[in-house]
Amino acid sequence: LSVATNDGAVGCYLASMPVMNASHGTAIVYMSSLREVQVKDARDLSKKPLCIAMKTEPSFIAMGEKHVGMGYNNLCWFYARDKGGDQVNEMEYLASVDHVSMNSYMAAVRYEGHVQLHQITGDPDGRMTRTLPEAQDESAISASHLTEIFLIYATQMGSIVYSSLEDGSRPNEYRHTEGIKRLFPNKTGMRMVVVDDTLAGLLYNPVDSSMLPIKNFPHDVEDLLWDMRDPGVFAVVGKGEISAFRYVSVSLRGQTVIPIGVTKRPSSFSPMVLNGGEITYQAMNGAIQTLTLSSHSALARIPEPGSSPELRVHQALSIGRLEEAYEGALEMEAEEQWTAVKRAALEALDVQIALRVGRETQDAALVLALQRLVTTEDRN
Repeated sequence: LSVATNDGAVGCYLASMPVMNASHGTAIVYMSSLREVQVKDARDLSKKPLCIAMKTEPSFIAMGEKHVGMGYNNLCWFYARDKGGDQVNEMEYLASVDHVSMNSYMAAVRYEGHVQLHQITGDPDGRMTRTLPEAQDESAISASHLTEIFLIYATQMGSIVYSSLEDGSRPNEYRHTEGIKRLFPNKTGMRMVVVDDTLAGLLYNPVDSSMLPIKNFPHDVEDLLWDMRDPGVFAVVGKGEISAFRYVSVSLRGQTVIPIGVTKRPSSFSPMVLNGGEITYQAMNGAIQTLTLSSHSALARIPEPGSSPELRVHQALSIGRLEEAYEGALEMEAEEQWTAVKRAALEALDVQIALRVGRETQDAALVLALQRLVTTEDRN
C-alpha cells in the first residue's frame, strides 16, 4: 500500500509478506522481512536468531548444515550460517532454479530436468562440479536430494539413483514401474518415501532395494516431514489434515508402515520441522508457531489437558518408544498396561524390554524362554 501526502512525501506499507522457509535437521530459516531472513533452532525458538540481509527479495530458500541459499530465477546466493551470516558465493545457472538441496559442503541445484552438483563455496577448477544426467539416453530428473554421502535423484521414467559424492559411482539404482514425482528421504537417505505418478506413497529401502506400499497414504500431499527424535515416524501434510505414520524396520511381520494418527491442519500452515511429534511451522502472518500431532498429544512437552497415564503408554507404544512405555507401566502397575508393553516388545523383537516386563509381572515361563535368546545373534 502506497500513500502520498500534500507535502510530497510517499509512504509504502507492506500489507502481506510471502511465506518462505526451509529447514535442515532442527534448524529453520524463514523470511522475517522482504530483505532479511532469520535462522533459529526449532528446539528453542526463544534464543536470539541469526539475521542475514539479502540483496533482493528471493523466490526460493534452501538450507544446509552450514549454509543458507536463496535467490530468484537462475541466480542463487549462498550465505554462511555463522555469527556474521556473510555471503560466501554467488552462482548463475543455465535455467530457472526448481529446487536446491545442500549438505555441509555441496549444493545440488535442479533446473529443467537437470541437476548441477557443485561446492557451495566455489569450485574454480571444476573438479567437484557435475551435471546430471550424464548420459544422453537418461530421462529428465524429476526429484533430487542431497545427503552427506549421496546425491539421490529420481527420473520421470521411474529410476531412483544413489550417486556417490566421493567418486560418482552408483552403489544403488532402482527402476520403478511408474514415473517418480517426489522424494522425501530421512536425514541419512537410508529410508525414503517415494510418491509416483499415480500419487501412491511407497517406502524405499536402499539397503535391500525393497519398495513397500504405504496403506492409507493421502493423495493430496503437499509436504512430508521425518521426525528428528523418533527416526521411524513421519508426517504427511495434506490439504486438510496431517497423517502420521511409523515405519518399523524389524518386527515379527518384517518391514511394515503403520498409520498412527490424523491431525487437522491449521488453515495458515507452512511446515518446517517435526521433532518429537511437534511441528514447527510458519503462519501466513509470518509468525513461527508449533502444532502437536494427535498421535503425541499425551507425550508433548505440555501434554493435552485430560491426558491419562493409559493414553501416554498407548501413544508411546504406537510410536515405538518402548522404554518410555515401560516406565509408564511401571508407575501404573496395571496388568492391562504390562500386557500391552510385553506384546509390543515381542512384536518388535526387543528381548530386553520383554524380559524386564516378565520379571516385573513374575512371568517365569516368559523369562526362561527369553533368556535363551539373549545371547543369540540377529539373523536375516
